[in-house]
Amino acid sequence: MSSHTNESATVGERRKRLLFIGILGYLFGYGTHSVVHCVSLMHMTPMPTIIAGSLAWLLFVLLVVAVRRGHRLAAQAEVFLGGVTLAGLFAVHLLPDWGPFSMPWWNSGTTVVMWLSLTAATIGSVIMIIAGWQARTAVR
Repeated sequence: MSSHTNESATVGERRKRLLFIGILGYLFGYGTHSVVHCVSLMHMTPMPTIIAGSLAWLLFVLLVVAVRRGHRLAAQAEVFLGGVTLAGLFAVHLLPDWGPFSMPWWNSGTTVVMWLSLTAATIGSVIMIIAGWQARTAVR
Protein backbone atom coordinates (compact mmCIF):
# COMPACT_ATOMS: atom_id res chain seq x y z
CA MET A 1 0.00 0.00 0.00
CA SER A 2 1.41 3.38 -0.95
CA SER A 3 1.80 6.26 1.48
CA HIS A 4 -0.84 8.20 -0.49
CA THR A 5 -3.38 5.42 0.13
CA ASN A 6 -2.50 5.35 3.84
CA GLU A 7 -2.85 9.12 4.02
CA SER A 8 -6.27 8.99 2.31
CA ALA A 9 -7.46 6.29 4.69
CA THR A 10 -6.31 8.35 7.67
CA VAL A 11 -8.12 11.45 6.40
CA GLY A 12 -11.24 9.37 5.71
CA GLU A 13 -11.18 7.86 9.19
CA ARG A 14 -10.64 11.27 10.79
CA ARG A 15 -13.58 12.65 8.79
CA LYS A 16 -15.85 9.78 9.89
CA ARG A 17 -14.79 10.20 13.51
CA LEU A 18 -15.52 13.94 13.39
CA LEU A 19 -18.94 13.37 11.82
CA PHE A 20 -19.72 10.75 14.46
CA ILE A 21 -18.77 13.20 17.24
CA GLY A 22 -21.12 15.76 15.68
CA ILE A 23 -23.93 13.22 15.59
CA LEU A 24 -23.40 12.24 19.23
CA GLY A 25 -23.24 15.87 20.39
CA TYR A 26 -26.48 16.70 18.60
CA LEU A 27 -28.20 13.51 19.74
CA PHE A 28 -27.39 14.20 23.38
CA GLY A 29 -28.13 17.95 23.30
CA TYR A 30 -31.18 18.14 21.09
CA GLY A 31 -32.41 14.83 22.48
CA THR A 32 -32.32 16.20 26.01
CA HIS A 33 -34.21 19.32 24.95
CA SER A 34 -36.79 17.26 23.04
CA VAL A 35 -37.40 14.98 26.02
CA VAL A 36 -38.06 18.00 28.25
CA HIS A 37 -40.53 19.32 25.69
CA CYS A 38 -42.30 15.98 25.38
CA VAL A 39 -42.42 15.25 29.11
CA SER A 40 -43.33 18.59 30.61
CA LEU A 41 -43.98 21.18 27.92
CA MET A 42 -46.04 19.48 25.21
CA HIS A 43 -49.24 21.21 26.35
CA MET A 44 -47.55 24.63 26.03
CA THR A 45 -45.55 24.08 22.84
CA PRO A 46 -47.05 25.75 19.76
CA MET A 47 -47.92 23.31 16.96
CA PRO A 48 -45.58 25.00 14.42
CA THR A 49 -42.72 24.48 16.90
CA ILE A 50 -43.66 20.80 17.33
CA ILE A 51 -43.66 20.40 13.54
CA ALA A 52 -40.30 22.19 13.18
CA GLY A 53 -38.77 20.08 15.95
CA SER A 54 -40.06 16.90 14.35
CA LEU A 55 -38.64 18.01 11.00
CA ALA A 56 -35.26 18.51 12.69
CA TRP A 57 -35.40 14.89 13.90
CA LEU A 58 -36.26 13.69 10.40
CA LEU A 59 -33.31 15.62 8.99
CA PHE A 60 -31.12 14.15 11.73
CA VAL A 61 -32.11 10.59 10.74
CA LEU A 62 -31.32 11.39 7.10
CA LEU A 63 -27.99 12.85 8.21
CA VAL A 64 -27.11 9.69 10.13
CA VAL A 65 -27.84 7.66 6.99
CA ALA A 66 -25.68 10.02 4.91
CA VAL A 67 -22.78 9.74 7.38
CA ARG A 68 -23.06 5.94 7.52
CA ARG A 69 -22.98 5.76 3.73
CA GLY A 70 -20.07 8.19 3.52
CA HIS A 71 -21.96 10.74 1.45
CA ARG A 72 -19.70 13.51 0.24
CA LEU A 73 -22.07 16.23 1.54
CA ALA A 74 -22.51 14.77 5.04
CA ALA A 75 -20.14 17.30 6.61
CA GLN A 76 -21.95 20.24 5.01
CA ALA A 77 -25.26 18.75 6.14
CA GLU A 78 -23.98 18.63 9.74
CA VAL A 79 -23.00 22.30 9.58
CA PHE A 80 -26.40 23.17 8.08
CA LEU A 81 -28.52 21.17 10.56
CA GLY A 82 -26.48 22.36 13.53
CA GLY A 83 -26.75 25.98 12.38
CA VAL A 84 -30.48 25.84 11.65
CA THR A 85 -31.13 24.18 15.00
CA LEU A 86 -29.02 26.73 16.85
CA ALA A 87 -30.82 29.62 15.13
CA GLY A 88 -34.18 27.98 15.80
CA LEU A 89 -33.46 27.47 19.50
CA PHE A 90 -32.45 31.11 19.80
CA ALA A 91 -35.47 32.38 17.88
CA VAL A 92 -38.03 30.18 19.61
CA HIS A 93 -36.84 30.49 23.21
CA LEU A 94 -34.71 33.60 23.61
CA LEU A 95 -36.42 36.26 21.49
CA PRO A 96 -39.54 38.05 22.70
CA ASP A 97 -42.87 36.75 21.40
CA TRP A 98 -42.67 37.23 17.62
CA GLY A 99 -45.01 34.75 15.95
CA PRO A 100 -46.43 31.23 15.73
CA PHE A 101 -43.13 29.46 16.52
CA SER A 102 -42.38 31.64 19.51
CA MET A 103 -42.13 30.15 22.99
CA PRO A 104 -40.03 32.69 24.91
CA TRP A 105 -38.67 31.46 28.22
CA TRP A 106 -37.85 34.81 29.82
CA ASN A 107 -40.16 35.52 32.75
CA SER A 108 -42.43 32.59 31.93
CA GLY A 109 -41.93 30.27 34.90
CA THR A 110 -39.23 28.18 33.29
CA THR A 111 -37.35 25.74 35.48
CA VAL A 112 -33.66 25.00 35.85
CA VAL A 113 -34.22 21.72 33.99
CA MET A 114 -35.70 23.61 31.04
CA TRP A 115 -32.73 25.99 30.91
CA LEU A 116 -30.28 23.09 31.22
CA SER A 117 -31.99 21.32 28.33
CA LEU A 118 -31.75 24.48 26.21
CA THR A 119 -28.07 24.76 27.13
CA ALA A 120 -27.51 21.10 26.20
CA ALA A 121 -29.24 21.61 22.84
CA THR A 122 -27.16 24.72 22.19
CA ILE A 123 -23.91 22.94 23.03
CA GLY A 124 -24.93 19.89 20.96
CA SER A 125 -25.67 22.10 17.96
CA VAL A 126 -22.34 23.90 18.31
CA ILE A 127 -20.51 20.56 18.57
CA MET A 128 -22.24 19.44 15.37
CA ILE A 129 -21.31 22.66 13.55
CA ILE A 130 -17.66 22.46 14.61
CA ALA A 131 -17.37 18.74 13.87
CA GLY A 132 -19.01 19.14 10.48
CA TRP A 133 -16.80 22.10 9.62
CA GLN A 134 -13.64 20.25 10.64
CA ALA A 135 -14.75 17.15 8.71
CA ARG A 136 -15.44 19.33 5.69
CA THR A 137 -11.93 20.78 5.79
CA ALA A 138 -10.36 17.34 6.48
CA VAL A 139 -11.02 16.26 2.89
CA ARG A 140 -9.07 19.13 1.33
